[in-house]
Amino acid sequence: MESLIGKEVFIKREVLPDLEEGEYYWMDLLGMSVETQEGKKIGRVKEIFSTGANDVYVVEGKRGEIFLRPQRKSSRVLIAKGES
Repeated sequence: MESLIGKEVFIKREVLPDLEEGEYYWMDLLGMSVETQEGKKIGRVKEIFSTGANDVYVVEGKRGEIFLRPQRKSSRVLIAKGES
């Protein structure tokens, strides 16, 4: 296993376990539209990274501006909508 440290590992999607309702794989969120609860479009999920405490969504706005949005279970400000 030590030979894999720092390496990218690729696996087939069909071997990934099924997720519970409300859980998503990062690959499914990338490129999705992000909106406020009121429906105002903010941008698209460009990247996701983990800080250990929570995941942070990097959202790119219409004019190329970048927003960093910590995503917590209690967070309801941004919602990734089904457009990809």
